[in-house]
Amino acid sequence: MKLINSDTRFDYFIDYFQGIEIRIRKDKLTQQIYFSSESVAQCLGFNNTDEMVQSNDESTNIFLDGMNKGEVISGF
Repeated sequence: MKLINSDTRFDYFIDYFQGIEIRIRKDKLTQQIYFSSESVAQCLGFNNTDEMVQSNDESTNIFLDGMNKGEVISGF
């Protein structure tokens, strides 16, 4: 992983999975790691988050539940 930016709360990284750019941020206080939902969607073979979420009801519910809990970040 390559550190590309930092602010008071997060460190921002970039890495690659099978040639796909993965954007990651790490909470400095909790050490929690967050993956960009766009990056995850592309790794799973979708063009974007919207396509992934709309692919079936289960993925829609998982994604929306994660957004409500603060576990899914649509972009950073």
